[in-house]
Amino acid sequence: MAKQQFWLNVLVQRGERVVAVCDSGLLGRRFSSGEQVLDLDRYGAFYRGQLVGEEKVTEAFGGATSINLVGEGAVALAREAGLAQARTARKFAGVPMLQIVFME
Repeated sequence: MAKQQFWLNVLVQRGERVVAVCDSGLLGRRFSSGEQVLDLDRYGAFYRGQLVGEEKVTEAFGGATSINLVGEGAVALAREAGLAQARTARKFAGVPMLQIVFME
């Protein structure tokens, strides 16, 4: 069975380390829930960095000041790492999105 792939982009600017992770099959698509829209076509570049496996994503969580996750697999990795609970994710047409910010 093939391991799931994720788009991983790590952005470092002004002392912040933002980790953006998206399930590989979601980029280029648009999801809406009422008036709220998750547009992974228009804003796909935020997530599009390297196509990687689970281990690389989990490694990237270390040292992050914030993490943005989209998709069942990406959110599950944050839960498995003890960074989030399932009920904290928002859903857009059934697709979970989760933002985690670490405060000092």
